[in-house]
Amino acid sequence: MSQINLLSGSEAANRPQPKGGSSSIFLSLSLLLVVFGAYFGLLFYKEMLQKSFDAKEAESVEMKKRISGEKADRVSDFFDRITVIDANLKVTAESPNAPLAEIEQKMVPTANISSYKYDAEEGLVQTVIAADSFRAVAEQIVAFKEAFSSVMVEGDTRVGVDGKIVATLLIIP
Repeated sequence: MSQINLLSGSEAANRPQPKGGSSSIFLSLSLLLVVFGAYFGLLFYKEMLQKSFDAKEAESVEMKKRISGEKADRVSDFFDRITVIDANLKVTAESPNAPLAEIEQKMVPTANISSYKYDAEEGLVQTVIAADSFRAVAEQIVAFKEAFSSVMVEGDTRVGVDGKIVATLLIIP
């Protein structure tokens, strides 16, 4: 009998009704408002992105027009010129230190270079060799002749003021 309702109908009518129905309508309307706001916000954002994309595309087309035709040929011609100049510089340009490095590798320990001149136009190196003996100068000349295409003794081999044997050599590296 615990499940028998002893309340009469009039008492049930006087009891206050819960207000859950009005809060669910408010919740539904606010959720609907948020969804519409997000939808129209995304539409606005999409339109803004489309305008930005169209502007960038128009700018890209304008840039392509500016670098096409005669101007593109000028840029290509300039690049070709730079390539040819670079290739020529690699072939013809020789550092004045390059022959000196080769000479330094072929030096005999008993001889010294007292003077060095490099003529880039003729490709000649003029060196003055100083040593304590004629034998050391001769060994140095032989070492240079083995390493370089042409080695010539310029003038006479002589004894310098300091007592060293001095020879002037013309070398073509």
